[in-house]
Amino acid sequence: MIQETRILRSLRTACLSLPATTETRTFGHPTFQIRGRTFAVLDEYAGFLTLPLKVGFPMQEQLLRDQRFLKTPYVGRHGWVSLRLTGRLSWKEIRALVARSYAQVGGRVEAVTRVTRRKVSRRASTRGAR
Repeated sequence: MIQETRILRSLRTACLSLPATTETRTFGHPTFQIRGRTFAVLDEYAGFLTLPLKVGFPMQEQLLRDQRFLKTPYVGRHGWVSLRLTGRLSWKEIRALVARSYAQVGGRVEAVTRVTRRKVSRRASTRGAR
C-alpha cells in the first residue's frame, strides 16, 4: 500500500504537469484525462500494479518485446500497453511514456478542435461576404 501511494504521488505529478489534464476515478482506479479522454490509469491486473497507456501500434509492438509490458486488456487492440510497476522504476521512462500517451489521446483532441475552429471561421467569413 505504501508503494502504491508513492507511485500514485509520482504519477499524479507527471500527469498533472501536462496542460488541461484532470484526475478522476474510473472503475475505482485513479485515471488521468485530457478533455474527458483517458491517457493513463493506475490499475491492478493479474496481481500486479500496472500503468495502462496509449502508445500507438508501432510503439506497442516494440514495447511488448519487453517483459515489463503487456497488452492492456480490452483496449490493447487500440494501441494500449500496461507497464508492470514492479522493481526499480525509471520515472524518466514513465514520464516519457505518459507524455506520449497524452499526445496520442490529447493530440487528436487538439487537432479536432483546430479543424472545428477553422470550419466555424470559414462559415463566419462566408456569411459576412454575402
